Amino acid sequence: MGLYPLQRYTLVVASAARHVADEIDRLHESGRGIAGFIAETCPSVGGQIVFPPGYLAEVYAHVRAAGGVTIADPDGYRLVLTSRSWPD
Repeated sequence: MGLYPLQRYTLVVASAARHVADEIDRLHESGRGIAGFIAETCPSVGGQIVFPPGYLAEVYAHVRAAGGVTIADPDGYRLVLTSRSWPD
């Protein structure tokens, strides 16, 4: 089982997003910063993994507050839907 179980979805969003904020804090404490956060919007690892509603918004807020950029990458999902990769 992963770090955040699927039960209590609404509670998972806050704790999972807080984990990202904690990692950003650890970077700052070590004298480093964050450049960005890249998320595959619908990860597929032996099945679709759907983020809880609001998760990416919370994570993106933490990353942007720390001066990082955020990138949503739908390519993996596109590949599943079309069975084709870039370039067309």
